[in-house]
Amino acid sequence: MSKTNSENKDYKQKIEDLLACYEEGRNVFIDAEDWNSPITKKPEHKNRKDLPNSWLRLADSVMATLAHDKYQLDTYPNVIEIIDSERMIDMCTKVGLPISYEHWSLGRNQMMQQQAYEKGMQGLAYEIVINTSPAIAYCMEMNTKTMQMLVIAHASYGHNSFFKGNHLFKQFTEPEDIINHMRRFKDFVRDCEQRYGEKRVERIIDAAHALMNQGVDRYEKPKKRSAAEEKQRRETLEEARRLSVNEVMDTTLG
Repeated sequence: MSKTNSENKDYKQKIEDLLACYEEGRNVFIDAEDWNSPITKKPEHKNRKDLPNSWLRLADSVMATLAHDKYQLDTYPNVIEIIDSERMIDMCTKVGLPISYEHWSLGRNQMMQQQAYEKGMQGLAYEIVINTSPAIAYCMEMNTKTMQMLVIAHASYGHNSFFKGNHLFKQFTEPEDIINHMRRFKDFVRDCEQRYGEKRVERIIDAAHALMNQGVDRYEKPKKRSAAEEKQRRETLEEARRLSVNEVMDTTLG
């Protein structure tokens, strides 16, 4: 058996072994009425602490196996939170960050998005994920079970892998400290308001917001690849494309 076939069998077998621990077996995702449906471990596995106890966690485990074992994605640890429409609007207003300083523009944007959503003028994101470690994916509670699985694959592993490998993120962000940094910054702004007055602080933040969309080319560009490195890169990409072929959708007749 080739290495590729062996690897494919390994990740498939891992998923089969995991699903075999539940009463519903392979139908656990098909029979469920929605993503919040309960799942039942077989009697011999009831006391196992390593097995997911919810549909959502089981779906996450399956997607993790596909991401790590089949596609060899390198990701941060993953956290999933289910949120309602009101919190999703709040998260989008704060660019996905659960903590932010206070500023009038954030309240204005939140009100505009809320009104547009209530009037049917715009929908809401299925998910929003931020480049922290662990990566936090906020998923809409209204997602169907199929959409919830796609959201986990897309956000919790696709975006997550991109965040961890992105050249600019590596230079300018500290994923383990982003939330704490925003908390410290929020406290700093509040302290400045008490020391210098709200109006003076507001003028500074207004100016910063006016400039925040202006790009500054100051990052360290990657060094130019040698011919051998470029050849290796292309071979790696070609192998990744070959391995990413969905066998279920392959309708080629022999």
